[in-house]
Amino acid sequence: LLVESRPDNEIIIGGLGIRGEQDLLDNWSPTFDRYLNEAVGIQFNVTFRLRYLDFVTTYTAVENEEIDLIFTNPAVYACVEREYKASTIASLLNLRQGMELDRFYGTFFTRNDSIITQIAEIKDNIIEAVSISGLGACQLQWDELVLRGHDFLNDPKQVIFAKN
Repeated sequence: LLVESRPDNEIIIGGLGIRGEQDLLDNWSPTFDRYLNEAVGIQFNVTFRLRYLDFVTTYTAVENEEIDLIFTNPAVYACVEREYKASTIASLLNLRQGMELDRFYGTFFTRNDSIITQIAEIKDNIIEAVSISGLGACQLQWDELVLRGHDFLNDPKQVIFAKN
């Protein structure tokens, strides 16, 4: 994506800051602002700059061609890829306690006083998900319901989203 209101040699990386701007900058500026500028920027005469995005501004920034690269989660990327024809040039593997994470999970759980004991019992009951835009916060669970023949938005009496 080319943006005309900045130097030709500046590459803006839009980063999804799920835990806020300061967390994104603290965790990823060493990679995007320092490492890329030192390892690649000098060689190719470009400057990399990390720009904070949230779940709303991500789509606006892509649509308005305000960023050149995007660093985001799989759920948002799937939407950006489909809607704006983005393509992957690199992918990040997560490590936890020295182990590579190659799977992502979501969870169904109920309060201990709930009448729901099986997935099929969501019908005509109120359910809550964290966020429709999160892979483990709703999308994986939604997919599981569809695979079992349930309609996530129409079977329950009400669906509440607790965040964004």
